[in-house]
Amino acid sequence: MQSYWPAIFVSLLGHASVIVFALWGWSAPENKVVSKKPDNIQATLVKLEEKAKPVVKKTTPKPKPKPKPKVDKAKKALEEKKRLEKKLAEKKRIEKEKAEIERNNQLAKKKAEEMAKKAAEEKKKEQERLRKEELLKELKLERQRELEREVAAEKARLAAEQQAANDEELAQSYNHIIDERVTANWSRPPSARNNMVTLLRIQLVPTGEVIAVNVIQSSGNTAFDRSAIRAVKKAARFPELQELPSRVFEKHFRIFNLLFEPKDLRQ
Repeated sequence: MQSYWPAIFVSLLGHASVIVFALWGWSAPENKVVSKKPDNIQATLVKLEEKAKPVVKKTTPKPKPKPKPKVDKAKKALEEKKRLEKKLAEKKRIEKEKAEIERNNQLAKKKAEEMAKKAAEEKKKEQERLRKEELLKELKLERQRELEREVAAEKARLAAEQQAANDEELAQSYNHIIDERVTANWSRPPSARNNMVTLLRIQLVPTGEVIAVNVIQSSGNTAFDRSAIRAVKKAARFPELQELPSRVFEKHFRIFNLLFEPKDLRQ
């Protein structure tokens, strides 16, 4: 664009001159008429050839490096020392916190273990107490049952003794009946004397019938012994024995001994 300015300037100057002269000629006094043709001025636009300029690459200028400040080695060493000390202090603080946390964890763990151990011991003591109470209760119950058994056994023994005494008394009464019945059926032999005694073994059945009779202890007189056997056989049956309880019959009269001793023998 700059190459066109001279031609433009010349063109503008020519046009301006024409205009000035035209105005001046128009306004001049008419005292004298002069007929004169104005000179034609030709304006020629001069085109200047544009010269090719070399392309210059725009580059961003690099900032100049700031001058390095002078470093004080002693100050730098002091700062480095402070930095290391700070780093070491931070490390020690972290290690201390870790150690504190670990110590708290150990204390908490130990406390939990102690509490668990204490709870286990208390549970064990409680179980032992309950076991002892249960054992004591069982011992008391067993002692009570034992006393009850002893009382029952004593009662049974007394009852048995009483029953035995009653049975013995009852048997004696029936022994007396048998003795009287045998004596009533006895025939005295001529050789019989006072104080002669024969012990007989008699076997009966529950109906009171005699099924066997034998001498187990002789009087010393054969005729007397035989007369005692004949008396039992003559009696043959003792129906009163059917009234006895079976236990009394079995114990006293199934097989029993009869001491045959008449009271009216001669001297």
